[in-house]
Amino acid sequence: MAAVSLHITMEVALQSGLFGLLDDAPVQMVDVGDEARLTAFQGLFKEHALEREPAVQTLFETFSSCRFQMALEKWKREAEWTIFAYMWQSARRENLDILGTNPGSAWLPHLKEREFIRMSQYLPNEKHPWVKKAIQSAPKLKPRIMVQYCTNQCYIKERLPEYFGSY
Repeated sequence: MAAVSLHITMEVALQSGLFGLLDDAPVQMVDVGDEARLTAFQGLFKEHALEREPAVQTLFETFSSCRFQMALEKWKREAEWTIFAYMWQSARRENLDILGTNPGSAWLPHLKEREFIRMSQYLPNEKHPWVKKAIQSAPKLKPRIMVQYCTNQCYIKERLPEYFGSY
C-alpha cells in the first residue's frame, strides 16, 4: 500500500530493535492496522530523522487518519470484487458445472447475458453455492506498509537524481 524510508544510521536502527537485532531485517512489512508497530516506527522517525525529512511525518499521520482507512476499505472492496469477477468469468468460460445452469444467478441483481459487469451495478450473491466456495478460495488481501531504514542520506539535495520529482 505504501512505503516509508527512514533515513537513520545503522546504529540507531539496530538499537531500536525494529529492524532485527543483527542488521538482518532492514525492510519491514507492517500490517496497515498494526498501530503499535507503526507508532514505534513513527517515534523512531521523530527522534532521529524528523528535522531532515518533515514530509515523512505526513505519511505517518495519513496512515492513522480516517480518510486513509476509508480509502483502504474502498480499495480492498474493489480489489476483492475484481478478483471475484475474474474467478466468475474464468468459471463461466470453462463451463464449470458449479455455476449451475444459470451463471447470472451468482450476481445480485441477477445478471443477464452480457460481456461486461460493472462494480457499481452488481454484487456477488453470497447465498449462491458457487459464490460461497469462490469467496473462501479467493486470495486474502492483507494491505501492508513497507518501512525500511536507509543510511544513504537520500534527502541531501545534491544526492537526488537530476529529474527527481519532475514527472
